[in-house]
Amino acid sequence: MSACMPRFPWATVLPKPTCGGPRLTQLQLEASQTRQEQTIHKEVIDALNNLERDWKRILAAQQSLASAARDYAVDQKQFELGARTSTDVLYSVSRLADAQLSRLYAFTDYEISQIELARVTGVLLGKDRIQWDAQNQEGEKFVTF
Repeated sequence: MSACMPRFPWATVLPKPTCGGPRLTQLQLEASQTRQEQTIHKEVIDALNNLERDWKRILAAQQSLASAARDYAVDQKQFELGARTSTDVLYSVSRLADAQLSRLYAFTDYEISQIELARVTGVLLGKDRIQWDAQNQEGEKFVTF
């Protein structure tokens, strides 16, 4: 054997230390935590936006329902007076039923949005006494605990 050759050949095949070692692992963990925080923040904001959107849908559906109910009442009166046909009254009843269904869907979507908000924030709305108030007296929207 020559003097240049190592006595144990596998001793020369040691893995090179990774660049940064524990510091790199710490940076990766911090980056992962930051991404997770950003994801949670986005999910909460999205859930609040959905809740607000669905609340506005409820308000719009209630206005639509009130309008359809007025139209039906007018058509019914005019039918009794002979100014409208039964077909006109049936169309009014159909629009009233559609408005009622839209209102029901809006309430259902609002409830689902509340559940989604509770999921992304990690709380139970009823148990933790969290309420979403659409507006306070100053017109600001907020969540109370």
